[in-house]
Amino acid sequence: MKVVKILAVFVASVLFFTLNGKAQDCNPYKIIKTLISSQEINGNFPIVDSLFPIQTKKKSVEFIGLLTKEEQKEFKKNVKATSGFKLCADSLAALKLIPAPPIFQALAKFDASSAKIIDNNKPFYLASAPVFFHNNTKAIIYLILVKGFGSIYILEKKGDAWVIVKEIYGWTS
Repeated sequence: MKVVKILAVFVASVLFFTLNGKAQDCNPYKIIKTLISSQEINGNFPIVDSLFPIQTKKKSVEFIGLLTKEEQKEFKKNVKATSGFKLCADSLAALKLIPAPPIFQALAKFDASSAKIIDNNKPFYLASAPVFFHNNTKAIIYLILVKGFGSIYILEKKGDAWVIVKEIYGWTS
């Protein structure tokens, strides 16, 4: 319960959600589909139907030592410009989508009734809206399996396909 509460505080305080976020120049569905095809997303678990925008602090971007200084600068700039993104079920037939409002409200409030909402839906995925940079040939997305793990994925566009080039593991519960 304490770990779930910590996750709720983290999501509520660090990740600000925008339900009607505008679409980006690049297609978030291709990123999600890459995670599905590479089996990083288990199709048996649902995903919240809205992607939250990544919010960073100076220290949290330093782990991306895999990026050049120019890429880090562009990434930080693009993080500020990235908003939430509402997923369309027709575009992700392989996944069950669950409505975001009750989940985000439960994570922000987190009391006994909120914990029940989370427990009734677990396990499920929360994903950030991908941040595109390096002339839209690289992307970073954060994926959390509530009651499981969380990872940050760095992807590169190779031709028309996105490829995972690095996964940075985390643990949530």
